[in-house]
Amino acid sequence: MAVLVLVLNHMSAQNETKITQFNSALNQFLNVRDLCISQDGSQAFFTIQSPLQDISQIAYIKKGNNGWTEPELMSFSSSYMDLEPFLSHDGKRLFFVSDRPLDDSTKVKKDFDIWYVERKAAGKAWSSPKNVGAPVNSDLNEFYPSLTTPPPKVRGFLPNA
Repeated sequence: MAVLVLVLNHMSAQNETKITQFNSALNQFLNVRDLCISQDGSQAFFTIQSPLQDISQIAYIKKGNNGWTEPELMSFSSSYMDLEPFLSHDGKRLFFVSDRPLDDSTKVKKDFDIWYVERKAAGKAWSSPKNVGAPVNSDLNEFYPSLTTPPPKVRGFLPNA
C-alpha cells in the first residue's frame, strides 16, 4: 500500500508543470532556434538567423510585469556566427557555439568552437567571450553545448567549475 501512495504522489507532481508563454516576441523572426530558459523562468536566450542562415546571432528576452520584453541582441553577438546558447543552472554562465577567432589579433573566422560568457548575477553585465579550449574544443567543429553538475572528482575540468 505504501508503494502505491508514493507512485501516486510522484505522478501528481509530474502534472504540476508550468508552461512558459512567449506571445509574439519570437514570431517577428523568420528563423528562431536553440531556445534556453533561465531556471527561474525570467529570461530566455535563443538564436536568430537570416533567411539564408548567413547571419546567426544570440538574442534574449526578459519577463516583466507586462509579459516578455522585446528581443535584444547579446552584447558580444555581432560579426560572427553565434548560435546554440545554453545557460548554466545558476544563470551565471552562458555557453554558445561560434566561429569567431581565438583572439582579437585576427578577423579570420575559425571552425565552430564552444565559448562562454559569464556574469556575477542575473541582471549584471556579461564578460567578453572566452573559448572553452581543449579537450572540449578541437581542430574540428563542436556544437550543442550542455552541462550537468559535475561530480566532485571532475570539478575543475572547465574554468571555475
